[in-house]
Amino acid sequence: MQQSHLSTTSGEDCFLLDTEFDHFLLDMKPYVLKHPNKSERQRCAMWIKKLCDPATCGSGLIGRKNRNMYARLLLHMLKRGVLEGPFTNKPEPGGLKTLPTYMVMRLQPQLWAFDVLPTLFMANSGRRLDSGGGEALLGEEEGKDRSKVFFCLLFQIENPRYLREKPIPLSPVSCQSILCGLFIYCYVDESILDRKNGEIEEVKSLYRAKQKESDEMIRKLEKKVQSVLRESQVICQSKEKQIAELRKLSDQSADSLKNEWEKKVRGQVEGLEDCAALSQRKTEQTVRELELRVKQQSVDVEKGNTLRQKVTQEKAQLEIHVASLSAELQEANRRIVILQKEKEQQSEQHQQTMQKLQAKHETDMSHLHQEHDLSAAKASELIEDLEKAVSQVRQQLQDSERRRQQQVRDQEIKFQQQKDEQERTRLQQQHSAEKDSLVQERQREVSSLERQARAALHQHQQHTQEWRKRDAQTISDLEVQLSALREKLQQVLIQHRQQLAEMQLVQEEKEQRAILDKEASLDRLRSDMERIRSDLERSHQQEKDAAQEKVNTGERWDMLSFQKDAPVSIPAS
Repeated sequence: MQQSHLSTTSGEDCFLLDTEFDHFLLDMKPYVLKHPNKSERQRCAMWIKKLCDPATCGSGLIGRKNRNMYARLLLHMLKRGVLEGPFTNKPEPGGLKTLPTYMVMRLQPQLWAFDVLPTLFMANSGRRLDSGGGEALLGEEEGKDRSKVFFCLLFQIENPRYLREKPIPLSPVSCQSILCGLFIYCYVDESILDRKNGEIEEVKSLYRAKQKESDEMIRKLEKKVQSVLRESQVICQSKEKQIAELRKLSDQSADSLKNEWEKKVRGQVEGLEDCAALSQRKTEQTVRELELRVKQQSVDVEKGNTLRQKVTQEKAQLEIHVASLSAELQEANRRIVILQKEKEQQSEQHQQTMQKLQAKHETDMSHLHQEHDLSAAKASELIEDLEKAVSQVRQQLQDSERRRQQQVRDQEIKFQQQKDEQERTRLQQQHSAEKDSLVQERQREVSSLERQARAALHQHQQHTQEWRKRDAQTISDLEVQLSALREKLQQVLIQHRQQLAEMQLVQEEKEQRAILDKEASLDRLRSDMERIRSDLERSHQQEKDAAQEKVNTGERWDMLSFQKDAPVSIPAS
């Protein structure tokens, strides 16, 4: 009987998995036909052919589940339009390998644990609270709904065919909901960590972009400084040329060119003053632009600080969430301990009832041997008492034993009518043997479920520890990067300020040099002009003196000639 029940349940699971695989094949067909790459289409066809082959996939439940996971992953990649491992290569000969856990976790969406499962648990809790006397029927319905919803969540199907058809009765498992909850919490933690890692990468890219912008700004400022230096050099060269021309003109000119020289000097001085004013305006404008950019960089630094504060807040939220998850884990461990205690109590009660039944059975057998004449009536009464005791014991077990008990009762009633005392004893022996086998099998199932629950809890604890270590490492790396970026920004600001101060000093020195050069050139021009004027006055005075001497010598000669001519004229008279 037990083997027939197990075969029916395994056959139902295989039928569900086969219908699920057919559903995946129907969904894959349009994506494969519309795929643009021919080689990838051929590779998909080869994979589908391998998945449809029962020799390579296996005919058991595990093989069918592995095959359906491969089909699910292939459909997910075809919907995205990008084929990844293991579908980037042709299928290998032989059986299908089991998919790794990270590929199975990729098939789960980010919000299914928050949207679907709370409603399921609330519905189950509501049914438990509202159920007063019909606990057996509600237990069967809850087991069916729980198995259906877990199957839908595992394979991500919104409305599969087997849910639209007539529901198939399945035996509920007590630890399945616990394992489902643990699996969901594991995946939620991983999705949160993935999202936070993505946000951290975005912050890194923002800081890298800011670093590039600051480097480009420094290059532009260096280019502007070089252009200003070139302009100042050109202005100095033009000034030197003008001074040389002025010197040449001052050497060549005289009093007639004095006014022209003064006009030219004034024009050159005005031009130099205009050039100096223009250069000063340009330097002031560049200084203002640099100050604006420094302010902008300070604003960017403040934005970076706000982003860091946001990251710290999110870190605190994550720590709170991890603490809540640890509390939930402790609650789950406590529930498991309670369930273990209940199981031990039930096993003790079952042993006590079995001992009582064995004692009753021995007394009944002695009475049956002693009262052989009244065997028919007393045997029927004893069998009814035994059936009542067995029904009370079987009510404490799971719902799957009730059907077997009903069948055993029907067989016992039939054997009462048809067979005699020997057949009754044989039925009792067979019934006790079946009961022992059922108890042993139920104990094995409970021990296997306990082992699975402990393994799942241990694995979940390992995963949470790894995630905490990884989260702490990423947060420390981000803090180090933030401190390094802040130091770099401070160094860049200090360099900018130093460059601005140096530029201002260089500009002031250049202006002072230009003013000093102007004053020196004007002093030289004035000294040259004074020297030329003094030379001209000296030469003019010498010429005047020479002319005066000539006039004086001429007058003397005239006087002498007049004196010589005067006595000769007197005697003639």
